[in-house]
Amino acid sequence: MANLTVGPTSAFATIAAAMAVAIAGDTLLIEAGYGNEAATVTQSGLTISGGSSSTGIVLELATGVTLVTLAGTAP
Repeated sequence: MANLTVGPTSAFATIAAAMAVAIAGDTLLIEAGYGNEAATVTQSGLTISGGSSSTGIVLELATGVTLVTLAGTAP
């Protein structure tokens, strides 16, 4: 279980880039202020967490994805 940080100053510039290496049990941590991305959740068992300043993010579940946990204070 790894924490994958997403944002312009983080390990992954986009949610899609983090999703490409994510495995079940990982957490994607969205950097404050990051936004305006549409991404496909490709792995079950992920947690995605972001703050209230992370806006304009649209997540779509890929076929077969049955469990995703949204955490944090994102609107």
